[in-house]
Amino acid sequence: MRASGRARAIISALLAIGLWLAIAPASLGGQLSYVITHGNSMEPRFRSGDLAIVHPSSTYDVGEIVAYQSNTLKRLVMHRIVDRDGAAFVFKGDNNNFLDPEHPGQDRLLGRLVVHIPRGGIWLERLTSPVAVAVMLIVVLVGGGNAVQSRRHARRKHAMSGRKAPRIPRASPFGSAPRPLRAAGAIIASTGLLGIGLGAFAFATPTHLQTATEAPATGRITFSYRTAVALTAAYDGTTVTSPDPIFRSVADTVDVTADYRGGSGRFSVSAELSNGSGWHTTVPLVKTLAFTGGRFTTTVRLNLTDLEARGEAAARATGVPAGPLAVAVVPAVHAAGEAPFAPALRLTLSADQLVLDPGQSLTMKDSATVERTKSQPRTLDFAGREMVVSTARDMSTVLTGGSIFLAALLLLVIRGVSPTSEGVAIQRRYGPLLIEVEPMPTPAHRPVVDVTEFATLARLAERYGLLVLHWTRSRIETYLVQDEGTTYRYRTITAHPVEAVIPSPRSPSDPATTELIVPSIVPAAASTLPPESE
Repeated sequence: MRASGRARAIISALLAIGLWLAIAPASLGGQLSYVITHGNSMEPRFRSGDLAIVHPSSTYDVGEIVAYQSNTLKRLVMHRIVDRDGAAFVFKGDNNNFLDPEHPGQDRLLGRLVVHIPRGGIWLERLTSPVAVAVMLIVVLVGGGNAVQSRRHARRKHAMSGRKAPRIPRASPFGSAPRPLRAAGAIIASTGLLGIGLGAFAFATPTHLQTATEAPATGRITFSYRTAVALTAAYDGTTVTSPDPIFRSVADTVDVTADYRGGSGRFSVSAELSNGSGWHTTVPLVKTLAFTGGRFTTTVRLNLTDLEARGEAAARATGVPAGPLAVAVVPAVHAAGEAPFAPALRLTLSADQLVLDPGQSLTMKDSATVERTKSQPRTLDFAGREMVVSTARDMSTVLTGGSIFLAALLLLVIRGVSPTSEGVAIQRRYGPLLIEVEPMPTPAHRPVVDVTEFATLARLAERYGLLVLHWTRSRIETYLVQDEGTTYRYRTITAHPVEAVIPSPRSPSDPATTELIVPSIVPAAASTLPPESE
């Protein structure tokens, strides 16, 4: 099989596989989808630009890598299933230290990972760019035409009974077209090459430039507390709110609220207890919860008697007298793309009251800085002009696609242009097969066979590996193919009919007066043209 034939076979097989995967049922291997990875959430296994092929399934298990549609990010996310939340799934990136804020159900799962191709996404984007598709289309068309032409010549070679025939190319429709159409073809070809050249730069360059900048974190937490009390002389009303102290004689519980604003992520709350002896412990109050929307509010209840009993138990165990108990309510926030933020509301619990520590602020902002990626359109310099990459890609697509369309349209126009005469039609179609010669005599001993159409003469020439001799005299076009012992001839008249030319008497000894036309072996009635003469 020739190289072009192998290329066509490979492309056909790939197209067939793609069609099967697109329409076949999942039970028979179809409905595959692909994901091009971005970011580093699945490192080290996956890196940005990898290609992942996923397959839908009726069941999904913990530990599998699955792609799902994220309603928050408005794109596909491929992470690992780490837990179940009822009918929903809990996901986490292998390189992330937090859970995905979304818990999608099975209806939003695209499929589990079946094939991983490192850097495959980059090559897929390059191969599916408009310029690459146009180039492959041209290669397939040209390769297919050459394969068909090669098979035709192979058949002719086999029919020659051992004589090796040279390959005689067909006339190019553009080369034999009228001059205005040839000029149009040159302009279209130049435009297409310009589009391909522009695309070679544009599709090899990312559309956006990613720059890292240091920026302050956006997290902020506002604390507050309150408790209900009986109407006594200790307070003016029945509700005590921050920052007033809580007297234990009238209240034994207090509700602490933490209101967070910032990026989406995970939220948990704990209480840290300590005393002056160095003893400390942590009491979980709220388990880790995922949240979205950039705001999360939670309220925890502190039982002052229970906290005091915990401190006294520690004092008995350590042998150190119990003193005032330091209570720190600590909400820990893990926002996506930011460092953990864990401010503390510090309180002091004694036998008489619960009070804020001196200098304690109820509103705290995250003082950390985070590295944020800023994306801006990328430009390239092409032919001395600077243009945005996305604009260059669009321009390349328009130029290349438009050139292909106009070239196909021009080819149809050229094929539809009717020649002014049969001689022009023969020249246009069989130009490379013809060789122009001066009028020449035919030896008397060589038989002449007149054929009824030029196509027959062309087939004979290609069969025997010969060129067609051609000359024009007295508005009569003569075409000859001379084999070893036979002359094959075809004659046609020009657009204007000519009268028969009667040769003038010449001296028999003058070689220039030798009659050029010898009797044909076909009946004279088959010829409708006058005999050639000097």
